[in-house]
Amino acid sequence: MRTRIMGVARTTSAARVLGVRMAAIALVSVAAITGCGANFGAQTNQIYQPADGDNNKESDVYVMGALVVADEAGHGSVVARLINSAEQPDSLVSVAATDDEGNQITVKPATEPIELQSGESLQLADGAQIQLSGDNLRVGGVVTLNVTFDQAEPVTVEAPVFPDTGDYADVTIPGAESSAAPTEAEPTQ
Repeated sequence: MRTRIMGVARTTSAARVLGVRMAAIALVSVAAITGCGANFGAQTNQIYQPADGDNNKESDVYVMGALVVADEAGHGSVVARLINSAEQPDSLVSVAATDDEGNQITVKPATEPIELQSGESLQLADGAQIQLSGDNLRVGGVVTLNVTFDQAEPVTVEAPVFPDTGDYADVTIPGAESSAAPTEAEPTQ
């Protein structure tokens, strides 16, 4: 059917078909563009942690950025931030460590109790508070740390083991041999 509007002849069915086609193309384009990021597995919905260590927030005391800095002789220090999110003070009771094959790693606990006030944050690397040692403590491995607190639920983290070089060169590792041998000054005459 042809209609005449202001001297221009148009085919009504052709205009409708063109409009339906354009709407369909627009609908498919919108669905294709937004469909890539609309599901639960979309990359933009994934948590990204731009840090080296492991985090665990399943307890009232969070263990954040947990890793181990070790030398080649099997001595290491635990580097982690403890954050007490509870309303009452808490304290670190113990740390147990195993390598990625389940073998025990010796843990030398802190010399003084590690107390955490409510809302307080503490870096374990300061003063090498938790020390590890053993032949099975190897750079490039993973150490499972089971951290127990007085009040909060225990926490487990998978701490990667990094060398005491580069970013971690200034981490104190007690028991590690110094590369520079001390010398005694000769008295001058």
